Amino acid sequence: MDAILKTAADLLAKYIEPIFKALWQLVMRVLIGIKKLIFPVKDLRTGIKQSRMRYYLVQFSFRNGHKPIAYQEVDSNGQLKRYVDRDGKRFIAEEIHECSLIADGKFHFPEWRKIDWKDIFNGNNNSGCWANTER
Repeated sequence: MDAILKTAADLLAKYIEPIFKALWQLVMRVLIGIKKLIFPVKDLRTGIKQSRMRYYLVQFSFRNGHKPIAYQEVDSNGQLKRYVDRDGKRFIAEEIHECSLIADGKFHFPEWRKIDWKDIFNGNNNSGCWANTER
């Protein structure tokens, strides 16, 4: 009888405990994600919310003199993601160019802006607040 109890305890420790830990982490990621969506940290001065993409207005300069304007999309942790046009469609420069920030480097929030879903469900309650200076 003792051997059976010992085997059951070993199985419990070996298999069930890691399963419960993984489930607990999953539940916490979901709960923290829901909290970030419902009650995001908001910057008092600029209105930037936690886990939202940030957009800079940039101007490309091509060799032929063409100078289109696009948005530079930066995720909520400060990593460059892509360039998009005024309609939110991906902008791909097909030739060598220079890119410079315009509008004093201020953030813009177009109608089609996105939520940073990768940050929402990463399980870290404090992430996604890049460029929030006054909470």
